[in-house]
Amino acid sequence: MGQTGNRDLVNEKARQRQFLGHSIGLWVLFTTEMWERFCYYGMRAFLVMYLFYSVKSSNPGFGWSEKEAYELYGWFTSLVYLFPILGGYIADRFIGQHRSVLWGGVLIALGEFCLFFTEFFRVSAVNSVSLSSSPLAWLTFMGGLGLIILGTGFFKPCISIMVGQLYDQNDSRKDVAFTIFYMGINLGALIAPFVAGTVAEKYGWHWGFLIAGIGMIFGLCTYMIFRPRYLGHIGMIEWKKKEEEIVPEPSGKAEIERSSAGLNRKEIDRVAVILVLSFFCIAFWAVFEQAGSSLSTFAKKDTNRQVSQSLAKRCPGIFIANEEAMDALIAFDNAKDSIYTASLSLEEIGKELTKAKDLLAKNGQNNSRLIQLAKNYDHSSRELQSTLESTREILKKASLARKKAGLDPLTINIPPMDQLLESGKKAAAEIDALAESRLSKEFAVLNTDSEKKEEIDKNRQKLKSQIVSEITLQQKKDEAKAHESRIPKENTIYTFPATWYQAVNPIGIVCFAPLFALLWSVLAKWRLDPSTPVKFGIGLITLSIAFMFMISGAIQAQKTGGNAEPYWLFITYIFCTWGELCLSPVGLSMVSKLAPVRYASLLMGVWLFSSAIANYVSAKLAAVLGISDASGASQASFFFGPDKGLADFFLILTLIPFIAGVIVFIFSGKLRKMMHEDD
Repeated sequence: MGQTGNRDLVNEKARQRQFLGHSIGLWVLFTTEMWERFCYYGMRAFLVMYLFYSVKSSNPGFGWSEKEAYELYGWFTSLVYLFPILGGYIADRFIGQHRSVLWGGVLIALGEFCLFFTEFFRVSAVNSVSLSSSPLAWLTFMGGLGLIILGTGFFKPCISIMVGQLYDQNDSRKDVAFTIFYMGINLGALIAPFVAGTVAEKYGWHWGFLIAGIGMIFGLCTYMIFRPRYLGHIGMIEWKKKEEEIVPEPSGKAEIERSSAGLNRKEIDRVAVILVLSFFCIAFWAVFEQAGSSLSTFAKKDTNRQVSQSLAKRCPGIFIANEEAMDALIAFDNAKDSIYTASLSLEEIGKELTKAKDLLAKNGQNNSRLIQLAKNYDHSSRELQSTLESTREILKKASLARKKAGLDPLTINIPPMDQLLESGKKAAAEIDALAESRLSKEFAVLNTDSEKKEEIDKNRQKLKSQIVSEITLQQKKDEAKAHESRIPKENTIYTFPATWYQAVNPIGIVCFAPLFALLWSVLAKWRLDPSTPVKFGIGLITLSIAFMFMISGAIQAQKTGGNAEPYWLFITYIFCTWGELCLSPVGLSMVSKLAPVRYASLLMGVWLFSSAIANYVSAKLAAVLGISDASGASQASFFFGPDKGLADFFLILTLIPFIAGVIVFIFSGKLRKMMHEDD
């Protein structure tokens, strides 16, 4: 027996070693993919938050706007799914799936480490990170994303093809195998938010990137240790060529004419089905991938994530301290400063306005000055009123948080505007009196020194301003200490990290994937198994139902000032999961079964290309329509109206998969015939 025969024997033995009815090689690929997805979903869970967090916050980010963050997120995720076309082609023609997986994993790990080191260059940024403000940080970060994109292009299509190579072309276990493999994908996605996401939100974004990179290293080690024994030469160039040799060629009257591309008509039909269903996948993933953009932001800004103090105390170091009551008091201090400044400004403008009115009444002059003063007075009044309103909202939200934590409500009440103006004048008078007193003491000490007295007289106003600043600063320090004593640390309010919502979908996959696999198996035995196009239609309609719940969540978030109940996102993710199980693993299996062997990796890349387009469309939808203004009104407003927050945006996300699902149902019969499953 020659070298080729020995390799065939090794491959056959590798495929015959089984665990739970499937080749052990499946579980090796399962674990490898699990760690790669841990790496990807770990960083994806907080990538948008990292981009729009201020460089001056306690956990500093890039300081970008939400729109800029969504735009970059869209480009990144779309390129992650675009490059598998190139990676699949190179694997098919030159290096094989094994080397492609290996090279891809190394590049991904290096990319994550680049993202980690970005933090050490980001510190020089003042307002936001850009190529001009912080070039080293910007270049390191973009370089890291580029390495992840390139690495995923090599890794992603090839490991799925290797799963298909473990089974014969018509093995009935293949659909179930891909569902099990899909559980590996989502097991990694499940662990990632709890580990990488929590560390990133609580201890620093860069530590989350580091943990994601370490996860990829674990995956590479697993693959290299167990591949020789349980995968043999599967994924090698020689294995691919051998499979090409055993594909039966049609002959005689049944022979089908071949196209110039070397495909027979049956293969052309099957490729057409892959392309058509890949197109409808764009509608699915464009909505589903809102998980990393608009839904992630909704979880962070508009959802009540508060947990009980007893739970936080039982699980120290996990939950995030959110001292909303203290934040409210600090905001109130800032508002008082603004109110004080505005009241003095109004007082001075009012005096000038009175003088201008007197002059105008006497000789009709200074009309333009009077108009300008009136405008200034009106502007200052509106600015002061806005400050009062925003402060009331902060206190209202903080009081609600304290109530849910079982703490006493805030006892601070904002006085009426007129009273605040009088208070500002009174405070200014007191500070002025203190400053005059200190100046008088200086005069008393320096009274005998005529030269210094003359110097003080010349700089009296400057010295007085300095003294006023010193007194005001000391008062703020005293008030801050008083506030700290009023809200002890044991009354801290805790919230769970927003990234945890990213784990709901993979938890659902792990829980429901076995049930769906069992369902397809049972229906297949009864000859009731829905065709692949019908499963696609079911998945699209289920996704549409998922986002119907977000409409209610958006309306509630607008009514409560960003305190939507946590179950809206939870229900949405569960329905998204059911839709995904009807479409994604079934789609992977479909490509594996229908794609001509010599173009298997390339067509898997085309399948993933639909996700590339969808991710870009998804981010564009979020950037253009999924951003609300300061009042919470969405840029999309055509049915529910601007006073319902993001409700209209989520309505759009409901309609897109619904329409696509109906179309797939209509043409499912034709698509099934083109699959030639009976052959």
